[in-house]
Amino acid sequence: MTNYFLAMPEESDRTENDVLSRLLEVELAQRRAEWARVREQRQRLRAFSFAFVSVIVLGALTIFYFFFGRAHELRDLHRPTPTTSP
Repeated sequence: MTNYFLAMPEESDRTENDVLSRLLEVELAQRRAEWARVREQRQRLRAFSFAFVSVIVLGALTIFYFFFGRAHELRDLHRPTPTTSP
């Protein structure tokens, strides 16, 4: 003869399970909020890093443009002028 009453949880077990499940839900909600905050910080850091690297690259390109543009002008100035000899 099987005792079916053992399979049925008592009322105190149900309330205890409900309390435990609510506590678990609260803890998971807190963890999700923390994960969302960390994800937002990581995205912000990634955006700042991208902006910083972009500024560095643009600055380097600007410096090279002026340096090589000026070098071309200086090369033209130092080019010997052709002289005609009679």
